[in-house]
Amino acid sequence: MANIDTSQRGQPGQPAASKLSFRYQTIAMVLVAIYIALHYLILVSQSTYGPSFIDELACLLLLPFAVLAFIHAGLKVATIGLIGYWICLIVGMILGPDQGVPQPLSALVAAALDTKVAVMAFAFVWLFKRLDRPEAVFNVIFFTFIAIAIIDLPFVGLDYLRGGSSLRGAHLVVKAGLVQPMGLFGNHTETSWLFTIAAFSSAVLYKARRKMHYLLLCALFAGVVFAVLSIKEMLACVIGLVVLLRPPKAGFFSLLFSLGGVGGAIFLFLVYTPIGNSLLEHMSMFTGMSRIETVRSGMFDASIKIAATHFPLGTGGGTFGSAPSYQYGYSYVYYTYGLNNLYGGSRELPRFLQDIFWPKILGEGGVLGFAFYAMFFVAISIPLFRIRSKTRGRGDMLQAFCIANFILVFAISTASAPLTNELLLFVTGVSLGYGMGGVRIGGQSSRQTSTRARRTEPQRALDTSGDVAGEQGLGPS
Repeated sequence: MANIDTSQRGQPGQPAASKLSFRYQTIAMVLVAIYIALHYLILVSQSTYGPSFIDELACLLLLPFAVLAFIHAGLKVATIGLIGYWICLIVGMILGPDQGVPQPLSALVAAALDTKVAVMAFAFVWLFKRLDRPEAVFNVIFFTFIAIAIIDLPFVGLDYLRGGSSLRGAHLVVKAGLVQPMGLFGNHTETSWLFTIAAFSSAVLYKARRKMHYLLLCALFAGVVFAVLSIKEMLACVIGLVVLLRPPKAGFFSLLFSLGGVGGAIFLFLVYTPIGNSLLEHMSMFTGMSRIETVRSGMFDASIKIAATHFPLGTGGGTFGSAPSYQYGYSYVYYTYGLNNLYGGSRELPRFLQDIFWPKILGEGGVLGFAFYAMFFVAISIPLFRIRSKTRGRGDMLQAFCIANFILVFAISTASAPLTNELLLFVTGVSLGYGMGGVRIGGQSSRQTSTRARRTEPQRALDTSGDVAGEQGLGPS
C-alpha cells in the first residue's frame, strides 16, 4: 500500500490543501495529543486517584471555537435544549427550599460542569468543519491510546502477580474471585476505559491496513477489558468491536444478527462458566428484591421521588449528584432520602455520590430539566448516526470509531458520570464533534464546502506513516 505525501502538496491535478485548514489541523492534533498524554501523566503523578482541572482548562481554550460554532453552525435544537436545562437548574434552585449548599454558586457551578460536553463538542464541530484531513487528528488518538495501553500492559500483569495490592500498595478489589487490576494509573475503571478505546483504535487500524498485528493487539486489549471484569465496559467493548469489525457493506440486519450472536455467546458465558456464574451472583446483589442498598441504587430511587415531589423543576442545580452538592457543603436532599446512611454517601465519606448521571439530571432539573437535557443530548448525538447511515456502503471507519466511543460512554452513563469525567468527556467531545460536522454552515455542508475535498480520493485508509491511503474507505465521505 503506497504512502501518501505528508506535505500539504496536492496529488497531480489536485490543488494543495489550504494553509488555513492545515493550521486548524495542527491545532487539533496538538490539542488532542497533549490532552490525552497529560491526563495519564497526571494519573501517574497522583498518590491517590482523583480528578484534575485539565478538562476545565481545555474548555476555556476551546471556548472561542465553541462560540463560533454556536454562532455559525446552526445548532439551534441543541442550544435550546441546553439553555432550557440551565433555566430549570436556576429556577428550581430559586423556587425550591434551602438545601444547605451555597446558592446561587452551587447551581451555577453545576450548570457549568454539565456544559463542558457542549463546549468540547461544539468546538470540535468548528475544527472538523475546517479540516481537509480530519483523519490526521484521529491518527493521533489511535496511536496515542495504543502506545499508552502497551506501556500499561506490564503493570496490569504485575497486579495479577501481586494479587492483593497494586503497584502503589492500594488494595485491589476482588470480583468473581478475580482481582480488578489498576495498572499504572491507579484505578481499575481507568484501566478498562484505556484498553477499550485502544481496542477500538486497533480495530480501525486493522480494517484499514489488514495487518495481523493490529488484530492481535485488538484481541489483547479486549482481553484486558474482560480481565478487569467491569461489566459496562465489557458489553460496550464487544458491541463497539462488532460495529467496527463487521464487513463495510453489511446492512442493518447483519448488525442485528451479529449482536444477537454476541448476546448468545455472553449468555452461555454467564450461565455455563464459573466466572460467569460469579458475575451473575455479583449482579444479583444490585437487582431484585434481595438487592443490597447502595448509593447508586438509592440515588436512582431518590431521583424518581424527587421528580414527583418537586415537579416539574427538581431540587435545583448543585443539590443532588453533582460535585457542588457535597463539595460546597452537604445537600439536605441526601438526608431527606436516607442517602447519608449508605456507604459512600455520607457527609464524611461522599465518594460515590457522583456514581450516577441520568438520575442527577432528573433530580436537579426535574422532569422539565430532564426533557430539555434529553433534547440537547439527542440533538448532538443523532448526526453521528445519520452520517454513518449515509456512508454505510463506503465504510467510514472514522464514523464507526466515533459510534463505538458513543456506545462506551452511553453504557457508562447508566451507572456513572462520564460526561463530567475528564477522559471520557474529551473522547465524547471529539466523537460528537466529528458527527456534527455534517451540520450545515452558511448553507454548505462541512463535507461539501470545498471543491478541493470533492477532488480528493473518496476512499482512503491509514498507511504506515499514519496518513491516509488506499481503498478501505477510512476517512470522511
